[in-house]
Amino acid sequence: MNDIEVKDPEFCQIILKHRRIKNNLVILCEGTREYLNVHTPQQIKRLDDFPDANFWKQTIPMEWKSKKPVFIPCGSRSDILRIYPQLIDLHNNDPDNSYLSLHKLFILIDLDIQCQDISNICPHYQTTEELYHAIYENNPIDTNIIDQSKIIITGWIHKEAYFLEPDL
Repeated sequence: MNDIEVKDPEFCQIILKHRRIKNNLVILCEGTREYLNVHTPQQIKRLDDFPDANFWKQTIPMEWKSKKPVFIPCGSRSDILRIYPQLIDLHNNDPDNSYLSLHKLFILIDLDIQCQDISNICPHYQTTEELYHAIYENNPIDTNIIDQSKIIITGWIHKEAYFLEPDL
């Protein structure tokens, strides 16, 4: 077992006990793995200001602004998909010691070049590619699928490209 896997439960416990998530949307996003050095609620609050989390805060839908989403960078897409079920399990094992509202927990990941299996956390869709197509197949975006899966997938394989290509 590598260092990151060992630290996941500790990181999950810090998230669950972080008062700032109470009654708010919690969005696990890709970003710097600063959680390896996170041990206090004050440190986890600072994660919201790291470049990736701060970027995502600027892109959320207007109707989410009133729900005060808390973005928590968790490393790579694989890290997020590993941490998400751990958070749910830890919350379910001790809900009285958790500020998390499971119905307000979401994942925000990029599509990326490689397709990834998500069947263990999203039984209706086998892969990130399959879920991505289901969400964006019709216009407008199918928010029911996002509510059901709790996963938001961007088409941003390289989000920086959207700023370099104005027509996008």
